[in-house]
Amino acid sequence: MISDQVCPLCGEREFHGFRLELLECGQCGLVVSPMIWQPQANEKMEDEWFGADYQAKSSFWVNIFEAWNNRKTLTRLAQAKPPGRRLLEIGVGSGSFLNSARGRGYEVMGCDLSAPICKHVRQTYGILMHGETLVTLTGENRFDVVVMNHVLEHVDQPIAFLNEVRRLLAPGGVV
Repeated sequence: MISDQVCPLCGEREFHGFRLELLECGQCGLVVSPMIWQPQANEKMEDEWFGADYQAKSSFWVNIFEAWNNRKTLTRLAQAKPPGRRLLEIGVGSGSFLNSARGRGYEVMGCDLSAPICKHVRQTYGILMHGETLVTLTGENRFDVVVMNHVLEHVDQPIAFLNEVRRLLAPGGVV
């Protein structure tokens, strides 16, 4: 049990070890990386994983898994019946989901803090990328669909983050 940090969702101080060096709140079940309590945690994680030395590489098996996961996500989206076709993915990884969604008729945009990932997705797929936080995404950018995979557990203020997602969501939109 870890009790020196406060859950950013419910305020509880009791955490238990979870898979992959993550922690789970004993009260609400939120799973987080312990790095969220470090100053500039998002920027540090992005730099560690996807910094200037990042090289996009995918094996045959990773490509197969991504294609399967993309189909599964797009099937769930079709069942959710979003009000339109504007889609934002936050934390885009390889960019393959954005490319698959575009192939299914979505008007796509990505948001990622990693400059090398943004560059890779722009160059590989020609997809518009926003390389800063959601707070800086302004204007008429309202989306019918917002997709996030393995993002919330790395966010130090999930409620504020989700409020930003809601701000970008069109009425009746799907997250």
